[in-house]
Amino acid sequence: MRIGVVSDTHNNLKNCRRIARLFNETGVDAVVHTGDITQAKTLAVFAALDAPLYGVYGNNDQERDALDSAARELGFCFRDPPIEFAWSNRRIIVVHDPRDLTGALGPEHDLALHGHTYKKGLSEWTEHVGQHVLVKGDEVVGFFASYEAAITEGYGRFGPDPFLVKQVSIIEQTHFVPAPRIIDAALHGPS
Repeated sequence: MRIGVVSDTHNNLKNCRRIARLFNETGVDAVVHTGDITQAKTLAVFAALDAPLYGVYGNNDQERDALDSAARELGFCFRDPPIEFAWSNRRIIVVHDPRDLTGALGPEHDLALHGHTYKKGLSEWTEHVGQHVLVKGDEVVGFFASYEAAITEGYGRFGPDPFLVKQVSIIEQTHFVPAPRIIDAALHGPS
């Protein structure tokens, strides 16, 4: 199953149209919105999706009556977080604010989705499209011309502690990760 995930659309109708088109072109089976839709007219844009839309409300979803009405009319499923799904033998929990995972996320969950982690200045990243960003926790350490330069800096500063290196892009590419195949060697013998 291919799931499209979107978050914090904040009534940016132009981006929402583009998101719907990208998800349709990619052929996702379902779309999950992790909150901050903001206004019902945004849900109307997502009516162009070929896949069903599910989601949670975020802290900026103040027009709840209008959002609830639009979601019902369009056949979308939106609730207050957390919401859980069991798709393709995987348990998924969805919240808006990652702090809401505390006490809700358990070992039975295979995947947790959330939004709300945008940081002030994120729009300035557009100046660095094509470069590689080094992130540690919620701190942007810097931008680098190459992946190798960012990785070298990350290991130099943080050693084996986790950090993230990612190429900056305006639109994230959708990646399909197939479910792992588990083969019982005792039944099938060595390959």
